Amino acid sequence: MVHPDRPDPGLAIRNITVVGDTYLAQSILDALGELDPPRQLTLLIPSTAGPSAHSPLLSSSTTTTTTNHHHSDSDSDSDSHHSHPHHPIRHLPADFSSPSSLRAALAGQDLVISTDGGGGGGGDYYAAQTRLVNAAVQARVPRFVPAEFGADSLNERVAGRLPPHAQRARLIGFLRAMESEGKSGDGTVAGGDGDGDGDGEVGGDEGGGKGGCCADGCGHGHGHGDAEGDAVEVVQTSGGFDDPFSWVAVAAGALLGARLDDLGFDIKWQSATVYGDGDGDAGGRDRAFFAVSSLAWVGRSVARVVERWDAVRNSYLYAAGAVTSADEVVACLQAATGKEWAVGTADVAECVAEAERCLRRGFPDAGIALMERSVLYDTSLGAVDSFRTKSANDLLGLGREKVEDIIIGAVHDFQNHGKADCGCS
Repeated sequence: MVHPDRPDPGLAIRNITVVGDTYLAQSILDALGELDPPRQLTLLIPSTAGPSAHSPLLSSSTTTTTTNHHHSDSDSDSDSHHSHPHHPIRHLPADFSSPSSLRAALAGQDLVISTDGGGGGGGDYYAAQTRLVNAAVQARVPRFVPAEFGADSLNERVAGRLPPHAQRARLIGFLRAMESEGKSGDGTVAGGDGDGDGDGEVGGDEGGGKGGCCADGCGHGHGHGDAEGDAVEVVQTSGGFDDPFSWVAVAAGALLGARLDDLGFDIKWQSATVYGDGDGDAGGRDRAFFAVSSLAWVGRSVARVVERWDAVRNSYLYAAGAVTSADEVVACLQAATGKEWAVGTADVAECVAEAERCLRRGFPDAGIALMERSVLYDTSLGAVDSFRTKSANDLLGLGREKVEDIIIGAVHDFQNHGKADCGCS
């Protein structure tokens, strides 16, 4: 059947659920709210969290009305509609640990976008994401975007240093297995059960894609584990047309504005620590370039994916706002703050060693943050390579983001709200 929306396949995606009470979810919803024609947008958050004044998406300027809503599989019996500058957003709680609660919450959606890798706060990424995928498939949702939006998870060297990205790579293998092998008769995806013990690991990280913009975009022959089954079962969109299940993952690099402190740049004290891959001098760090994006850029990237879904489906897209260096970031910070910054240098090996000490001592958040920092500066990992050689920016109609603009926004947010790139402005 020829789809009547073929000139603009994104129009078939009308009902969109964004999963996770995060600043990233806010940025994505902001961008989706700009789409024309308007989409029906839902924010799905853990029912254990509930509406909170601390929620990024429930600020003091947001008005809330509550209506009765029958939710047979959830602890909550209500949902909310929140004002949005461009389009109303339905606010819906669900038990992220319950497949039946997730399934009920996702019914009738054309696309699910995950921003919460831990399934509502902490936990195993792979288990949480496969549980969400399986619930989406069982609810007959035809499209899925995983909680990626960071470093290149398909780079085996990066995944080897960052355990969370190894799980992300495993999820991409799971989605590819589902795409090419289908799902089992009971509606769960072959190759995993959502409990973190399935197969579906990625077999490589250097495959080509459509126009060189994505990794292994064909989706076939990439580590399907023990997946079995026939062709992918088609599911029906709200528009009434059959589509097979498909997915798109977006790697955006480091969230520069939101993660300045984690990356070694301290606005409060105008100080920075940058790293070399050898002797720690300026020559070492000059060679390190890394991919970065702002939260707003990630939101725009996802909106472009929605508009161009058929052109990018079943692809891992590299869509960073910019490729930059520590020297450029420091220069932009000095210009934005009007102050000279104190810049220290260190070896990447020292950063990795400190990260390992944090992990051994039971401080996983600090340890992973330091590991992520080391990835930016360790040129032996090739972490930036695919962002340069397989950029999907042109395919998505995105252009490029200015590092100066990201930094100006981050400094403005810090000066006015006490947190860089918090999404408050």
